Amino acid sequence: MLRRRNAASPAEGHILDVGCGDARWLRVLGEFGAKPQNLTGIDLLPERIDLARQLCSPLTTLVCGDASRLPFADLSFDILLSFTLFSSIRDPALKASLAAEMLRVLRDRGFVLWYDFRVNNPRNPDVSGITKREVETLFSGRRVELERITLAPPLARLFASSNALLNALSSARFLRTHYFGVVAK
Repeated sequence: MLRRRNAASPAEGHILDVGCGDARWLRVLGEFGAKPQNLTGIDLLPERIDLARQLCSPLTTLVCGDASRLPFADLSFDILLSFTLFSSIRDPALKASLAAEMLRVLRDRGFVLWYDFRVNNPRNPDVSGITKREVETLFSGRRVELERITLAPPLARLFASSNALLNALSSARFLRTHYFGVVAK
């Protein structure tokens, strides 16, 4: 996906994970060659940042703070990660503020790598699916390319022992619960 977009490689680009949690995805990108000094994560919860600091290189920047007021200069990052972030925010004004801040710190040829629920989670009332139309509205004027992926987790768990059945179920688009893709600046 990065090659298709002619994006900065993870080894050279500056990457911000918004809502990074324990910084799992920053560590994965490090395994793919991203330099720890080019990786930054921000999360609202101090305990998540504390854990991330234990697990990440000391060269990785980890910030405990409100992502709707990012403490970074304009045009600072080539790639932003937004993984299961917006579906956890109920307030439309907060979502809009967050999207605006993300675009502010994103470089001109940069993009947001997106992975989030497209449907509500019936077992978790704090998670609301975010539609493609809502993403397009939040990032108005930007190119939004999203694909349905991820077989509904309860089905995936139920049929985990049968690869053939998992593959068959995964081919049904309506059973895919998440969007994955990019928002290009």
